[in-house]
Amino acid sequence: LEGDTEMRLSDTYDLRAIDVLFLCSAHGESRKWMEANTVPAGVKVIDLAQDFRDESDGFVYGLPELNRDRIRTAQRVANPGCFATAIQLALLPLAAAGLLTGEVHVTAVTGSTGAGVKPSATTHFSWRSDNISVYKAFTHQHLSEIGRTLGAMQGGAAPEINFVPMRGDFTRGILASVYTACPLDGEAASKLYADFYATSAFTRVTERDVDLKQVVNTNKGLLHTAKYGGKLHVVSVIDNLLKGASGQAVQNMNLMFGLDEKEGLRLKARHFNPDRCYSWRTAVVYTTFWWQPTHAARAETACGLCRARRRKTSVAKLKAPKPSACRFRGNNLRPALSGRSKIRPLQPPAPGTRAVGCSCSAPSDNAPVL
Repeated sequence: LEGDTEMRLSDTYDLRAIDVLFLCSAHGESRKWMEANTVPAGVKVIDLAQDFRDESDGFVYGLPELNRDRIRTAQRVANPGCFATAIQLALLPLAAAGLLTGEVHVTAVTGSTGAGVKPSATTHFSWRSDNISVYKAFTHQHLSEIGRTLGAMQGGAAPEINFVPMRGDFTRGILASVYTACPLDGEAASKLYADFYATSAFTRVTERDVDLKQVVNTNKGLLHTAKYGGKLHVVSVIDNLLKGASGQAVQNMNLMFGLDEKEGLRLKARHFNPDRCYSWRTAVVYTTFWWQPTHAARAETACGLCRARRRKTSVAKLKAPKPSACRFRGNNLRPALSGRSKIRPLQPPAPGTRAVGCSCSAPSDNAPVL
């Protein structure tokens, strides 16, 4: 933030001088700190650890897509875990409709930043690079908060969730592949999800396949549903550092203080895919860096008077492809040079004529200029 703010990090603080407190310590440390310190009544607390996700000590579980109204009036909020956020976004609509009746199968891969700052044998770059591995299969700590949420929504026991987490060879993002039995057809399932998230500030349901590059560096959660026989498959993607952690914490703060939910979170993904353009104009803006609808042919010629070599350019304008026929793929946007016949090489001037740009003083001032 050098050059953007004069604020500096400090190890001293006055709790009476702040409005909101973010607890960002390791799991287990937040509860210790709360027990050892007295937080003034007017100070709101947002904990990013797992200590209060069971909603103990007056904390509200901070998943806005689930508890938006409760968060607005809360004094203390427990931010959800990153895997828990991605998986719950994939299952909330089914749970709300009472359709989680069978086992749920989840395979989810996360980037190296999900491991936190404490180094270990599996967090070193040399180990993570060009590698992928399974860890905490069926025992991950986020299963408990997922189970509490889904059980409460369905008014009974939570469905069995078979969760296999994986470490990926990248730094940021979570992709969760979730499937379970579902009686709805594909169209009805898609509508169920779209209706459930219609008022969500950051979670969207799309008919297109989703990938991590669409969400990294944003607070978005993107979902794609598809029906295969009796199984509903849901793919959920988030940025584990934003929607899975600090971004969601800011989103919760905005709700707690009555601010615009998107305040400070209008972020853009780092990657832009022309296959996902929604307009011809967008595609043209993207491609103008490397493609121009005008091609030129250069040819050297010589002045017919002094034989000095001059360079001229013949330009042929080629029509861009019609928007209706373009699928916004880079190769299709390159104009075919079938019209090369339009680009004619320049002919050398006839003897006694002056080439354009030549300043020779040959004795034929009335000579025609090419």
